Amino acid sequence: MDYKRISTWESCPVTFQMSQCSLYSPGQKDKALTGELGNILRFSFIICLLFPLIQASDNLNSARKGFKTQLTRQVRDEQGFTAPPESVLEIVAYPTELGMMSAYLTVSDDTPKPAIVWVTGGFPPGGMDSGAWEPMPTENDQSAKIFRLNNIIVMYPAFRGDKGNPGHQEGFYGEVQDVLSAISYLKTRKNVDPDRVYLGGHSTGATLALLAAAAQPQIRGVFCFGPVSDPLLYGSEVAFHDTENDRENQLRAPIHFLSTIQTPTYILEGVLGGNLSELQAMQAKSTNPMIHFIPVNGANHFDLLFPVSRLIANKIATSNQNEFVLTQNEVQSAFDRHQDAIRESDDLSTLSALRHNEVDFSVPQDAVFYIWSREADQLKQAASSLESSGFSVGHIESRQDAEGIGFFLITAHRQIRLDNLGMVFGYTKITKQIERRFNATYEGWSVTRK
Repeated sequence: MDYKRISTWESCPVTFQMSQCSLYSPGQKDKALTGELGNILRFSFIICLLFPLIQASDNLNSARKGFKTQLTRQVRDEQGFTAPPESVLEIVAYPTELGMMSAYLTVSDDTPKPAIVWVTGGFPPGGMDSGAWEPMPTENDQSAKIFRLNNIIVMYPAFRGDKGNPGHQEGFYGEVQDVLSAISYLKTRKNVDPDRVYLGGHSTGATLALLAAAAQPQIRGVFCFGPVSDPLLYGSEVAFHDTENDRENQLRAPIHFLSTIQTPTYILEGVLGGNLSELQAMQAKSTNPMIHFIPVNGANHFDLLFPVSRLIANKIATSNQNEFVLTQNEVQSAFDRHQDAIRESDDLSTLSALRHNEVDFSVPQDAVFYIWSREADQLKQAASSLESSGFSVGHIESRQDAEGIGFFLITAHRQIRLDNLGMVFGYTKITKQIERRFNATYEGWSVTRK
């Protein structure tokens, strides 16, 4: 993947605070995902109260009419797209107000199919590179390839000032028009059913997709995974305009245009960190029945993407001309089933290794479950919950990883019969639930040899 982008979630998670963007190393990802976003909810409302410059009836296009953004710096990326596998994707040029821009597009026959414009996260949003086809772990799969696997055409556009495209990056302003141009182009393709076109995005890409929804494109649905209400919350250092200019800020902030969205739009985020407080801020402001807010229990900013995208892709592929509907229960069930499948697969691998080492499955064994956290208080709460569930928990140990960063570890013991899969799956499920509840990390289990 293209890891040059500043603050891409897949390479360096970002925790957003008021006016700054704090970067964490991969070794601190668990800390970043604790959601140090407490000020955002209050900040979003302050923006609305202090600067009532936009009428509630204005959609994004009408509010921007006659206004020209003034860039304080001019940024371009001249490096074009990496050549994709010819049987998977092709590089196409789509027309925009600034000229032709580039995108990846699914290779397929001419049979009309549903399609989606997918806007990846990071800075700048869009412009997915080799991650569009390279293998990615399901706990952080930002490729949207699950749509392609469901026979849905996927377009990954790059926008102005990126991938050698004309213009300069504008930070959630002119890029909205580029998204709309990508949608218009996609509808003209022979292999696309123009009545079954969707828009989706993740993180900064979701924020841009939400702004595009406020411009009222004629599409079937919009899926926004972890957007924010105002890009100013990403930090002024990644902005290209005068952040002291209220008008410039407001015309980039989707929270001011929620009431004008006319397309079914789904805003999704995991409850474990990420931009949950932003989902809550927009939900508190919105009375628009076209917008659906779906927090996902047990999920974070990354691991909800694959299972929920798979659910959406399955529904798109089978919806035909029926209205697309996505419910909270469907999303939560899809995520829970995926997590159970991952956990049970890991359990089977552990059992296979134990069988190979000639551990006796016919008698109860002392199973040891390993859980760690950077935060001692959270681990204490996890230990207490494990004890309430019948585990015997040892003392909290203070350790250091290979980079010298400290962490805390507990081991929880439980007698189990290895030939009873229901028992094995049941105890690991309890441990996994406690891990997520207290934002710890469950590292698996083993048995003590007698």
